[in-house]
Amino acid sequence: MTFSEEHVTRAMARHLVGDGWEIIAVHPPDGQGPFVIPKPPRSRAIERASYHPDIVALRSSGERASTTLLLVECKLDEPALVDDLKKFIELAANRRSLLFALFRCQDFGGGPRIAIDYDYVSGLPTRKLPIVFALAAMGVRTTTTSVAPIGGFKCSKYLFGHSDLARR
Repeated sequence: MTFSEEHVTRAMARHLVGDGWEIIAVHPPDGQGPFVIPKPPRSRAIERASYHPDIVALRSSGERASTTLLLVECKLDEPALVDDLKKFIELAANRRSLLFALFRCQDFGGGPRIAIDYDYVSGLPTRKLPIVFALAAMGVRTTTTSVAPIGGFKCSKYLFGHSDLARR
């Protein structure tokens, strides 16, 4: 079977749901993502003016301000995650973009079952914002490892073996 980034994205989404995360948005490869995080322009040259995470998810432990936002980037091959890691480093250094992502996940009528208490978290120092990052790719076997924090935020790497990628 030939695998693609879409297989990795689906495997990651299945894993997250099984781990208690609520998927808020999925940005399929080469598709239009429903969850856009603006970034400040660095120059007047044409550049992508926003981040488009492959998966956005929320999880709560049930306590006030305990909801965590997870942003995930997926690639077919692990070495290709280097560029996504750079995107996360840039995003983690931009408080306004981080707050915008949290704002998008706040409680509102008809919104997600799990939500961010934006009024509370917007007053926190940047490094205390309830955000975590994850990178996912195809691997020899399915594993999860912690990687160095990004801007003080936790980051994990998920590799999915062929049997997990082939599941529907």
